[in-house]
Amino acid sequence: MSAIEVLAADDRPVRKDATQLHLPAGTAVSTNVVTDLDWSLSSFGTVSPAAKDLARVAMAAYLADRSEKRSPAYFSRRMELVVHLDEPERFLSPAGRCLVDLLAWLTGDAWTLTPVANESTGAEQEVVTEERDEVMLLSGGLDSMCGAVAAFDSQSTRLHLGHRDQTGAVVHSQEALARALGEWDSSFTWQRLRLAPRATKDNSTRTRSLLFMALAIAAATAVSAPRVVVPENGFTSLNLAMLPSRGGALSTKSTHPSTFRQINALVEELGLGVILENPYGGVTKGVMLRTAFDVAGQGGPDVLAMAAQTISCSKLDGGLGYTGGSPNVNCGLCIACLVRRGAFIGAGLADPTDYLLDRVTPDARVKLINARHSDIWAVQTWATRPPTIDDLVVSARWPRGTDYDAMLAVVVAGRAELLEALDVAL
Repeated sequence: MSAIEVLAADDRPVRKDATQLHLPAGTAVSTNVVTDLDWSLSSFGTVSPAAKDLARVAMAAYLADRSEKRSPAYFSRRMELVVHLDEPERFLSPAGRCLVDLLAWLTGDAWTLTPVANESTGAEQEVVTEERDEVMLLSGGLDSMCGAVAAFDSQSTRLHLGHRDQTGAVVHSQEALARALGEWDSSFTWQRLRLAPRATKDNSTRTRSLLFMALAIAAATAVSAPRVVVPENGFTSLNLAMLPSRGGALSTKSTHPSTFRQINALVEELGLGVILENPYGGVTKGVMLRTAFDVAGQGGPDVLAMAAQTISCSKLDGGLGYTGGSPNVNCGLCIACLVRRGAFIGAGLADPTDYLLDRVTPDARVKLINARHSDIWAVQTWATRPPTIDDLVVSARWPRGTDYDAMLAVVVAGRAELLEALDVAL
């Protein structure tokens, strides 16, 4: 079992056998975590103590996920978190069990959480905040862009929240979107937070959704927002396995309905008064894109120009020996990129994206197609067998009252966009 202890830089560790990762506190700085967050989350304002502790556990899980390499022999790891908290007793039971189960569901790993008392004295000056109606995630992907644009059609006030690690392409995308949205509407408010271990040993991002949501919950308590909005298309959220070999823990469920059920149950248990919602769980990526395009209309931002700046790719390996390539562009051929291509087809809009597949030399194109063989084969194989409700039922745990017919309709529509995208790409 790998033990990671996460604490303030001015606090004392309690587990000598654990790897200690520190967040800045007061004048004490971190030497092994790259972040602009401090232990008190003071950049948010006055955060509820329980929300602050939830964010600390989520940060610990994310740092541990990136710091412990997964074995090539088997998928699952045994992970132990020791986290210093203001109210450790809250996470002993049942909130702690809820959180451990959620981590296991998201990552496929076995987690143990040991909450201990925070003894940091490094107080930070909290910023002054304005009340908001909601906090909305802005990741730098196409879905988050569509959600942000479509939200301007409502009268709600919101804070957009982003997270960055050390991926340059995502950072560029987030900054480009924030500039465009700010130029369109002066009320646009954005806050981006940086967090990553200084030494990354695993590229897993399975805990990133929980990190993102927990930080948004913390921000929501600081601005008195009762709602956190996570804009993600339903097809990707359901993420039905195309092949049995891509099922189970290999099929990520970061925004699955069950994930929302579990995290909302956890938030309720902690008494935080915040609800997490995905208003696009019943539509495809193409429908999201078309909605944003229509909301922007004639007087809004150039949605297609903004879309071209977003990152969807799950590989971003264009700098690894592809002549004419770049590590900062969507590859155009992984499943995430094919879903992206399908969105433009489904929306009836021209795709302005600069894809790696289209910019490399002919020899490099062949190399890229060969490198994406497993993704291409999965889509082609899925094309031979239409999905069924039985496939849905066995793919995941589902919240009580799920409308399986509606869920299947989303999968079928998203699959149609995906299959058309593969034909266009090749």
